[in-house]
Amino acid sequence: MSRTKKSPPTLPRRGRPPVLPPEWEEEIALTAPHVQTRRGLQNVYYRSLAVKVLANDPRCAWLDEGSTKNTILDELGRFKDPAAMRQAALAVCRMRPRVSDAVVMLRRWRTGTSPPVDSRVLAAQLENVTTTYLQAHPGVTWGEVQDALDSILEKISEKLPEGEGGEAQSAKAIRRTMAAHAGLRMRDVVGPVDQAKLKAEPGVYLVVIEHGGRWRPLYAGNTADVQKRATRLSPEGWFSRGPIRFAVAYTGDMPGDERQAAENAVKEEFELDA
Repeated sequence: MSRTKKSPPTLPRRGRPPVLPPEWEEEIALTAPHVQTRRGLQNVYYRSLAVKVLANDPRCAWLDEGSTKNTILDELGRFKDPAAMRQAALAVCRMRPRVSDAVVMLRRWRTGTSPPVDSRVLAAQLENVTTTYLQAHPGVTWGEVQDALDSILEKISEKLPEGEGGEAQSAKAIRRTMAAHAGLRMRDVVGPVDQAKLKAEPGVYLVVIEHGGRWRPLYAGNTADVQKRATRLSPEGWFSRGPIRFAVAYTGDMPGDERQAAENAVKEEFELDA
């Protein structure tokens, strides 16, 4: 009597589940026949997902500049949440780091392995860099150090997401706007500076408060008005809200009606009360 041999039970395959859906494997094989490795096929797949989410967004145009950005798209496509992918892509496009640095940052964001934010650590690192430079250049003045730090803050502020206080702007943008409305050259507009550095000269004065490396306009007026308000705790509570500075377009011999028109234009531009 012969016995029928039973087939061994089918065991589940070991390892990770396949990343590529079967239909994608066929499509990639047709559109990218030069890609032969499994890793290469996965990169094409993830890149396609990123392009699908980010297409037609002008804020992400930097990712289209050169084939080297494909590596960044490969990493972006690995974000499971399209909203998180778009947020990460916008951050990278604002910062525009080296491709290798961008990939590391994206991987850390996606996997949650980024080190915790600690402003004290950042402050210590900046202090170490500054101290090293001062030791090598003993002739540096405090004014030069402050100018350098202000320049760094301005550049960084243009790369960081605006977050709360989106109306805040860089110092350069504020001076450019004030110069345009006052009919002056940008170098003729000063600030933001401390009140002690203001000249007793006619001009359009803009009161600003620091906000994350940027400056948020609070009030605009003429010489006497702004300086009078700044000497006391005004109803606006300027000094209770943080470090107050002033940007000034000195108008010199400009007729009063023209200066007033420039002030009104600045108020309208920054959406301040007339």
